[in-house]
Amino acid sequence: MTVTTETNPSPTGGRHRWAVGLAVPVLVLVGACGTTMPEEGAAQSTAAAAPSTATTPTGQQDGTPASSEPGQEDAAASACTSADVAIELGGGDAGAGSVNRDIVVTDTGATDCTLNGYPGLAWVDADGNQIGGSAERDGSDHSVVTLSPGDSATASYRQANPLNFPKEECDPTDAAGLQVILPETDEPFFVRVDDATACAGDVGAPQVRPFVAG
Repeated sequence: MTVTTETNPSPTGGRHRWAVGLAVPVLVLVGACGTTMPEEGAAQSTAAAAPSTATTPTGQQDGTPASSEPGQEDAAASACTSADVAIELGGGDAGAGSVNRDIVVTDTGATDCTLNGYPGLAWVDADGNQIGGSAERDGSDHSVVTLSPGDSATASYRQANPLNFPKEECDPTDAAGLQVILPETDEPFFVRVDDATACAGDVGAPQVRPFVAG
């Protein structure tokens, strides 16, 4: 299954269908909601801000790792937004009826920005309507991650296979992709996922961890 990304204006062989595949796509921010669905590998933001182009994370340009220690973050830095970053789904692994993936955020701007805690995460349909519950936080401790231009941070999540649950409890529903909202913002990024299925019922929501540097 191939993953692509975009942002939208509202909240997420015999072969089994998995909610998330293991392909590693590059997300690219493109135009606003109502435009033609992007090709696979493209990311779209529906906020009023002008779109920016995503790139594969390159690591910090001066070779210094991003700071995640309390007191090291730049007091002048503000929360990362679509004007500052690109998002992609990183590598993952499958096991015990679930898939683990990384949400990778890279500072593509000219200034520092911060990620403080957990991203919002949910499955959505092609119209941007949320499917099932929002991702549950795993309760891990976290600190502010300051990204300088070129730095990346990751937040991992686990998605259970919808086939793990009774059909009447899961209510399997075709999903267009994932909605991702960065900490301390309310701007949703739409991450397109082809051939995805999510539970519209009260089970099967993803579980997410906070952002960490790297």
